[in-house]
Amino acid sequence: ETVKALEQAARRLAKAVGYVGAATVEYLYSMDTGEYYFLELNPRLQVEHPVTEWIAEVNLPAAQVAVGMGIPLWQIPEIRRFYGMDYGGGYGIWRKTAALATPFN
Repeated sequence: ETVKALEQAARRLAKAVGYVGAATVEYLYSMDTGEYYFLELNPRLQVEHPVTEWIAEVNLPAAQVAVGMGIPLWQIPEIRRFYGMDYGGGYGIWRKTAALATPFN
């Protein structure tokens, strides 16, 4: 529940400032109160990004380049798989159905 709240807060922040691309949003979390406080938004990949890539099975530099080329995140197959939106059947099937997909909230 807390992780979901942090993710939603990060998305709201990015939308509020019009940011599109790879970034790290850092918070300070109090285990005593369950509250979290915004620390910073880093509009770059962190040095630890290989760990994130390994866990999420997403090539972050490649996704960053794709977004820089104007491809929305929700159209990148690795990102779709990460969010459980994989259609299966290989790239051809995904490509045919990608036009029906909607952007993430």
